[in-house]
Amino acid sequence: MGLRETLTQILSEYSTAKTALLEGHPLAQFIRGQAAVAVADALGSEADGLIVQASPGQGNWAAVPWISIFDPAITTSATRGYYVVYLFHATKKIVHLSLNQGTTAIREEFGARARGVLIDRAEFMRKRVSEFQKTLPAVSIELGSDARLPGDYAAGHAMGVTYPSTRYQTKIPCRRTFAMLSTHIAHGPFVVVSKGTPSRNLIY
Repeated sequence: MGLRETLTQILSEYSTAKTALLEGHPLAQFIRGQAAVAVADALGSEADGLIVQASPGQGNWAAVPWISIFDPAITTSATRGYYVVYLFHATKKIVHLSLNQGTTAIREEFGARARGVLIDRAEFMRKRVSEFQKTLPAVSIELGSDARLPGDYAAGHAMGVTYPSTRYQTKIPCRRTFAMLSTHIAHGPFVVVSKGTPSRNLIY
């Protein structure tokens, strides 16, 4: 299954799937397995050395499912560091390609100030890679949920592309942009967003 078909299936089925148990659900298995493979396949050779991981939630359905790409030199987890991620709107057929941050580590370190820190660091990230502003024009995203994690994802978003349903139905989303951005992250200096995170360029 191709990238567009994979993302379409998640957007089309997720709201209904959340009314059933997560454990063993076909869509949850699809997201963890085939969806991650589809993104890696779309990246082709750009995926070499990187980790593609997807999640519909753990124990319970996530308000917002995701498919992430990690550079092991920076992070192997969505909880810390920075990475590229597909984030799916909670209620609408919208998918965001986002350069984002590991929100859990920030919240553990800064507590109630976490979102302000995420916003500040997202702004700094934009300045560090300002050459991508035309390609990645979305400097804010909305995920349609009041849950903590989606709110933190929105705060941690630095730049990206938003694909609403009108464009989504006729275009393979983000393939070249995703490859370009993930390659930059894998091979270029950047900014670390939490103490203890390995990186080529530590900035606190």
